Amino acid sequence: MQLLFRTLCSGSDGNSVLVSDGDTHLLFDAGLGIRAFENSIRACGISPQALSGILITHEHSDHIKGVDAISAKYSIPVYATNGTWAAMEKKMNRVLIKNRIPFDRASDFYINDFNIQPFRIPHDAADPCGYEIVNKGKKIIIATDMGYANQRLVKRVQDADLLYIESNYDPEMLENGPYPLMLRQRIAGNKGHLSNQDCAQVISAAVFEGSVRNIILGHLSENNNTSELALSVSRDALSGMGLKVGKDISLSVAKRLTPSEPVILE
Repeated sequence: MQLLFRTLCSGSDGNSVLVSDGDTHLLFDAGLGIRAFENSIRACGISPQALSGILITHEHSDHIKGVDAISAKYSIPVYATNGTWAAMEKKMNRVLIKNRIPFDRASDFYINDFNIQPFRIPHDAADPCGYEIVNKGKKIIIATDMGYANQRLVKRVQDADLLYIESNYDPEMLENGPYPLMLRQRIAGNKGHLSNQDCAQVISAAVFEGSVRNIILGHLSENNNTSELALSVSRDALSGMGLKVGKDISLSVAKRLTPSEPVILE
């Protein structure tokens, strides 16, 4: 059986990722409206009611906008850390009690054949986490909404088969853009987001020290970044290591509003 990874949307307006082994379909975040979700998931060849769970990284609206309506309509379990549940509970009025599943970020758990290991990320949310997802001998890392990356993250991702990582902003665009100073400082702070250069450093370290060969850049800012800029910074970093993108390693950017092309891990 194959393992599928596909973003449904990615960016400032909303974030959602589908991971499937053909039998179990998991959604990581649902920052899109229910109609957009239904259209996107069906475009992936999966019926909404077939989802086995929605796993939340943190409570910001671009990650949970559609969770309440989706879970209520299709009775889908919602997984989140204890702190995230406490922060978003008032926005989850329609999620049935049986479908509210809190977990401790320090412990892994299973959803059918998927082993899920949450890990801490530095972000200005109640109890945010990234996810290490293992199934069929393959490992996927979801690591977005981070103010910085440390050696622990590099060690975690270096043996991943696929890394989905934030490349949120271009520092020059952020500095000269329309955002007020306080917001610019928040984005660039240690509980904000990764810049293109920060992202490239993580990728370079992970590739140099490990075996990751599928990289998808996500959560790009609509106002402070472009796909071309994000790609060029990470591509240049990989080229500097003697790697040819498209031959030695796969590097792409997730689409902002529509499903990206699926990545199949075999």
